[in-house]
Amino acid sequence: MRNVRSFGRTVSLLGVLLASTAFGGSARAVTPADPTVATGKTFGARVDLGSHRVFFRSCSAGASFCDAAAGSVTSLEIPIATEGALAAWRKVELGVPAETWHLAVASPNERWEALFVAGKEQPVFVGVTPPSKSATTALQFHPRDARSEFAIVGEVAGGGSKLCGEALTLAAPRTLNPKTLGWASISMQRLGKERRDHAIDVAGAALEERPTVRSRALEAVGASDGTRGEALSDGDPKTAWREKKPGEGRGEFVSFRVDGDMALDRVVLVPLSSEATPTDVAPKSVYFATEANLYRVKLPAVKPGQAVEVRLPAPVKSTCLSVVLDDADGEHPDVSLAEVSAVTRFDGMPLSSVLGLLDASGDEAKAATAYLKSADTATLAALAASYPTLSERGRGLAMDVAMSREGCVDQGALLTAAIAGVDKDLSQRARSKFERCGKKAEPALRAALATPARAQVAPLLALVAPASAAEALVTYLGPDNTTDRVIVRDALARALRTAPPPVLRESLALVKGTPRQSDYLRAVSQRLPEIADVAYPLLAAPYAVGAPLEVTSFDERYMYVEPLAILAKSGHLEAKALLARVAKDEKEEAIRARVLERVREVPGFEETMTAALVDKNPRVRALAAQGITRDGARPALLRLMDDPWTFVRSDVLRALERLPADPLADDALDKAVTNDPSAEVRMLAARALGAHRAIGHRETLRDVMDEPKEEWSVRGAAAWALGNMCSTKDVGKLTDYAKASVVPGSNQGDIELGIAATEALGKLHPADIRERLAPVLGSKIRGPIRRAAESAVEGKGACGK
Repeated sequence: MRNVRSFGRTVSLLGVLLASTAFGGSARAVTPADPTVATGKTFGARVDLGSHRVFFRSCSAGASFCDAAAGSVTSLEIPIATEGALAAWRKVELGVPAETWHLAVASPNERWEALFVAGKEQPVFVGVTPPSKSATTALQFHPRDARSEFAIVGEVAGGGSKLCGEALTLAAPRTLNPKTLGWASISMQRLGKERRDHAIDVAGAALEERPTVRSRALEAVGASDGTRGEALSDGDPKTAWREKKPGEGRGEFVSFRVDGDMALDRVVLVPLSSEATPTDVAPKSVYFATEANLYRVKLPAVKPGQAVEVRLPAPVKSTCLSVVLDDADGEHPDVSLAEVSAVTRFDGMPLSSVLGLLDASGDEAKAATAYLKSADTATLAALAASYPTLSERGRGLAMDVAMSREGCVDQGALLTAAIAGVDKDLSQRARSKFERCGKKAEPALRAALATPARAQVAPLLALVAPASAAEALVTYLGPDNTTDRVIVRDALARALRTAPPPVLRESLALVKGTPRQSDYLRAVSQRLPEIADVAYPLLAAPYAVGAPLEVTSFDERYMYVEPLAILAKSGHLEAKALLARVAKDEKEEAIRARVLERVREVPGFEETMTAALVDKNPRVRALAAQGITRDGARPALLRLMDDPWTFVRSDVLRALERLPADPLADDALDKAVTNDPSAEVRMLAARALGAHRAIGHRETLRDVMDEPKEEWSVRGAAAWALGNMCSTKDVGKLTDYAKASVVPGSNQGDIELGIAATEALGKLHPADIRERLAPVLGSKIRGPIRRAAESAVEGKGACGK
């Protein structure tokens, strides 16, 4: 049974192998009885699949046969896997005076072919051919007459250069010249004879006017001449595609991409360009090839620029369409086509009805989406306008339309509508599309600034085109923009961050003296030092240097503090002087406070901070205290220890903690620890004493730590201070508080004090710290107290030995 199956498979594969060498019918050929041996009068050869080689030789005329096993032979490697492969020789008549033999070696997935001519040392063709995945060329045989054939070699066309509906298309076909045995370029009909025999005949009708279509449903993607044939789908009847082959160009073609969800009803051709040359000739007939059908189309005679309409017998769905040249007049014409377009049923519908189909279901919505994917810009603009009124499903399909188009220009308004829509996913898709387009999205984003999507597109414009975004964004700055003023200003700031210096000056010139100037100066603030010569006078103007400040705008005076502080930090002396004056003389407390807030880390404002400690406004006094970093301000700080405002006293104590220890200051801190009415102030005073390591005030701190009526935060600060000042006498007491935090019944206050005491022990780090904290390190202890104990034990302490 195995032998029967094997024999059947062998016969089947051999049949396919032999049949696949002919295309469109077979002429007379001789197939030897042993398919691995070729025995002619002047040529002999044999195939050895085991060694992956073919052996061949030529013999002189007059011999009864040429034995491949005798005499001197030449060998050729077979470069495909031969396990399970079959070989077949075929003697072919190609009009060549010498014997010609064709060899095919094939397995189910690979094929190798060679064409031998007796007397030639090497084959005239050899190569891996389809269905091999690596094949780049193919060999075919076409009938010449009843006795002979043409051998045709061509490149394996891929992508758009393939004929629609054909498994294999030859590009740049060449035929064997019987006299020179070289390969000459030819024009040939690539459509199979059997397919042509079953073609459906249709006739085209000349039109007086080209029909108006909204959608370019056909997109040229490849032609037999190696181009895309884009002139046929550019919408311009002046441009044309011309075949350049000898004769009438029969078989030359252009292939188009079609959305398979949209049915083709009619195809309109413009055979001759409106600017046709004297040598241009219109085809008399062409073929329309789809995936399933082939139509033979007879074309009427037309004038240059005149259109022909071809109505198909029934609407057809296909993902491709090829227009293949057939007959033409003239001995050596330049057969041309100027335009090929599709007319669908949607072109006859009101546009509103087409857009409404996006809310439909099933095939109707799919077909409308396919139509809109190749629609013109006017149709896309209408789709963008209707986007907010579509259903959720319709908006999703509209986004599919936008995403299917290359670039971001034609569908920019549609992407803008989506980015400002209610659907977060669709908005993000639109944003991603703009980001992928990069700078090419700039025109669409600029236009979108004038729409409700401004808040969404302004940051995008600054991202994709920072160098040129400033000019567009400054238009929407200022108080007139009440909806997204901050977003636009932030977007401009981002754009200006990397803009070339000339852009800074040019964009400032656009807003100088307008209500937008204030927002611009804030946006450009990080780059102000580069344009200080032109920016500083504008920033200083609201403060009316040398004139009463009350006559200027509060908003500007407040907002310009920050950019002035940036200039001051860069070393701009005039800006420093102006801010010092404002901190002293400005009548508005909020502006004085703003100055102190912004210059706190700018060198050179120590005197300003010290002077502000006596400001009549408590917030200003507090901000001044926050900026104190030098000893000279200590007396003024100490005078504020009795300030009526708690937050002022708190900032004063933080400032004293930052300064070096001082006996008078530490005495004041000691007093505050016990007497200040605010627990926060008492806590800060205790920490300041600890930071100063004021060991002379140990007793006060210990009393505070032990006072059961004191707030836990103050007691904890005292415990921390004792540890920080290395009070070794308090190790025992600190240990007690640490252990007390983990006994049953301990409350949150016990825990807080225990954590502080444990941290203090970590600073002191006695030799037996692990034993002291053993209860806190117990297996059942969790949370912050255990972490504090582990850190204390593992640390090295802060007090030395």
